Amino acid sequence: MRQLTIYRYYFTNTDCYKKNIKMIPQGVQVHSTGAANPYLKRYVGPDDGRLGKNVNNNHHNKPGKTVCASAYIGRLADGTPAIYQALPWEERCWLSGSGVNGNANKMGYVGFEICEDKKTDKEYFDAVVMGLSVNLTAYFCQEYNIPLSNVKDHRELHGLGLASNHGDITHWLRNFGLNMNDYRRAV
Repeated sequence: MRQLTIYRYYFTNTDCYKKNIKMIPQGVQVHSTGAANPYLKRYVGPDDGRLGKNVNNNHHNKPGKTVCASAYIGRLADGTPAIYQALPWEERCWLSGSGVNGNANKMGYVGFEICEDKKTDKEYFDAVVMGLSVNLTAYFCQEYNIPLSNVKDHRELHGLGLASNHGDITHWLRNFGLNMNDYRRAV
């Protein structure tokens, strides 16, 4: 198994965490934030000494939020790429939104957010998208016996009618000549 460090920081203040809806992961939703801010402190908080202070206090660990990923991948305050687990893996996250055929998270898709930069930094892309997120996805596939065919990005889940209409992470992969099939092969 690939070496993987995950910082556990459960979002105990969120409505999602408090609902505590159990599931057995059946798929993996790869998602990105859609905003040019690679720092975890934007989404994960309050500061734990590694994240750095979010001066806007607009992280996702609050009641009343309609989104809560299972994990977040991005940069710590010192620039180091990292993974933060926000929910137990077997607790339903709120990430996909709904499509005409339902909601991927209600069908057992565990989902994580990758903090986007301007989507042009190859070093960051290699570290967080093709590095940490690929390794996290491989962990889920091995731990829960998830087939690669059930590893989807938000765009693919929308195409199946199981998520709201977003284009991530395909838009980011294309910048580096890749697609989700390449991502799945890396997994």
